[in-house]
Amino acid sequence: MSKPVREVEVTTTEECKGRVRALVDSGSYHTFIREDKVPAGALVVKMKSPKLFGQAELDTKLVAIGTIYLQIHIENHDIDAHAFVSPKLTVDMIIGAGDMQRWDISVVNDNGHTSLRIGHDLNDPDVQTVL
Repeated sequence: MSKPVREVEVTTTEECKGRVRALVDSGSYHTFIREDKVPAGALVVKMKSPKLFGQAELDTKLVAIGTIYLQIHIENHDIDAHAFVSPKLTVDMIIGAGDMQRWDISVVNDNGHTSLRIGHDLNDPDVQTVL
């Protein structure tokens, strides 16, 4: 199954905004954003030492140097995510399986046309209700 790439808007807790191309990838559990795509003025919580993640390509590691909270506007839906910040990510952003599960995001392939189905949304009153 193909892995769709979508243009998304990201907003940080400081309300810094940016546009990135996000790969929706169920093969990665975590969400990542490339360091140079973090919106200017945003606070990245730096790690004391880098965190290493295995990759599909043998003997390679993805390095994360920090984390950031992002609100992601994707296909008219708003979701939030804590993303790892990586200096050498090969794409702008990866939305991983953890956030896909949390926000009920499915990749749908219909005769060669790939689309996304997003079941939850921060604008949904059921998601906003705190009991």
